[in-house]
Amino acid sequence: MSGGSWDYAYAKIEPIAEKLLEQNDPRRRALGNLLMQIKHALHDIEWVDSGDYGSGDDFAAITASLGGPQAAAQKALEMMVVTAEEHMKQLRELVSQAKRS
Repeated sequence: MSGGSWDYAYAKIEPIAEKLLEQNDPRRRALGNLLMQIKHALHDIEWVDSGDYGSGDDFAAITASLGGPQAAAQKALEMMVVTAEEHMKQLRELVSQAKRS
């Protein structure tokens, strides 16, 4: 199939990143660099989701865009905690409703 499952979103980021990389301000260049890393991750995600790459073939690019293995693990853990807290809130609400009925 060759991509397409995300409407080639990664390709829309590349011109923005390239323009930022041409700027004089180092913060803009740094942001351009980050966007290029994100573009690579989005490319690999799209290709995995489209069946062009195998499951997990996007992990290296995602890990790099999140700042390396330790930072990626920390960010993933933070997201898991947020999700667990949301589920706990829903569970408490359901238990409360069940007790009232």
